[in-house]
Amino acid sequence: MLKKFLNREKGITGLETAIILIAFVVVAAVFAYTALSAGLFSTQKSQEAVYSGLEQAQSTLELKGAVIAKAENTGSSGYLSQLTFTLSNALGGEPIDFSR
Repeated sequence: MLKKFLNREKGITGLETAIILIAFVVVAAVFAYTALSAGLFSTQKSQEAVYSGLEQAQSTLELKGAVIAKAENTGSSGYLSQLTFTLSNALGGEPIDFSR
């Protein structure tokens, strides 16, 4: 009689195992979602920091080429009538138009 009773528990242990397996899968999915969300958040913050740094670096100007000074007179009574130079972005190297 005890043998018949123990043999009938095979289905119950299989059901319990399936429930435990489903619980592990659900918990693993929640942890994976949390890890992915944290990773995406940190990636977004680092991207914002990089773009902010690039924006600040591109606003920096540097002298590009020669500085040309045009003098009207020479000697002690001379003065500069025109000073010509080219500025560019520090990163891009493109000339900047200041004609306005």
